[in-house]
Amino acid sequence: MLTVDQGVPAPTVPAGYVGAGAATCSADGTRFSCEVAYTGLTSAPTAAHIHIGSAGVAGNVRVNLCGAGTAPACPGTTAGTITSGAQLPTGGTYAPTLTSMQEFGAFVNVHTAGNVGGEIRGQLFGVH
Repeated sequence: MLTVDQGVPAPTVPAGYVGAGAATCSADGTRFSCEVAYTGLTSAPTAAHIHIGSAGVAGNVRVNLCGAGTAPACPGTTAGTITSGAQLPTGGTYAPTLTSMQEFGAFVNVHTAGNVGGEIRGQLFGVH
């Protein structure tokens, strides 16, 4: 579940804020796929990424899901698959990225114009 209270740094949102999202991710040994849906943001999403990092810690972007690099613009739902370096800002490939996600944790972060550091965030669990 992606929520505003997981953001690092804490995003700025109005009273009664209801933004939220969900991420469904899977791996099959040769690819890692992730679909993210979100709603109720303060403005349209500008980017969504998978970052390396544990809960409560900021982390580096490893996979662009939308709005950055070669990823498409951000719609209401976005998805990405790691099979080559095409979506990886670091130019990395599947194996080292998956290893980093397993060793250091990973999270999905959805960014907006008013919250460039991220508006909603959710940890990914059980990355294999």
